[in-house]
Amino acid sequence: MRIITAIFTCLAATLAARAGSITVTNPSFESATLPFGAGNGSYNQLIPGSTINPPVTGGALIGWTATSNSVNSAAGAYAPNAGGVNWTTPWWSGNEVAYLQESGSDVTTSLSQVLGDTLQDDTLYTLSSLVGCRTAGFFCADSIQLYAGTMLVASASNLSLPENSFGSDSAVYSSGPSDPHAGEVLSIVLSSTAVPGTNSRTYTEAFFDSVTLTAESDVPPSPAPEPGTFALLGLGVVVLPFARRVKTGAARRPA
Repeated sequence: MRIITAIFTCLAATLAARAGSITVTNPSFESATLPFGAGNGSYNQLIPGSTINPPVTGGALIGWTATSNSVNSAAGAYAPNAGGVNWTTPWWSGNEVAYLQESGSDVTTSLSQVLGDTLQDDTLYTLSSLVGCRTAGFFCADSIQLYAGTMLVASASNLSLPENSFGSDSAVYSSGPSDPHAGEVLSIVLSSTAVPGTNSRTYTEAFFDSVTLTAESDVPPSPAPEPGTFALLGLGVVVLPFARRVKTGAARRPA
């Protein structure tokens, strides 16, 4: 019986080891302080010296680091109110989303996070995020990126969202059996790059929520036992106790 139990335990452990989620800190941006507010919602501003939204820096976003190549940008967490320049109905989980905003051209803004996992061989990685485009009339430009060390291994900007909408985007990377980046620390980057404004479209922006990263082994699993094997195992469960009783009875029979 112990042997059969061990077999099933090993099978379950093998299947469980093949897929899992990698921990992303504050994936829905709920752990934040938002010192600024307006009719559209409250927010923080993490780009030092920013000239927009407003021209001061304040607040915090746990787990994420904001960077930009220009002060004509803004980044952080945002608790939007439905309606107005925002979405008609909420698409995000909880109260907050991440936002990136740029003015002018050749401006790139990002929120990044270094993870506690390293790239493994023979593994399929899938980075996903909800992305929203609001009704303010601004350009929407987003990118989700997965890095191993300093190397960009996967990115996606697949969505072309109309105003007042959202969607899910995914970037996928499959590492090889001897991947050159194996062992390097994984990190996530949410990015937006300015599109030169025309007419009333002064800003480029992007909104993110529910960031996830999964890892699934690319190594083919061991062949599953055939139905007949399971039947024999079941038979063993029935026969072994009976055989034990027969043996015990024979040992007790007088000579």
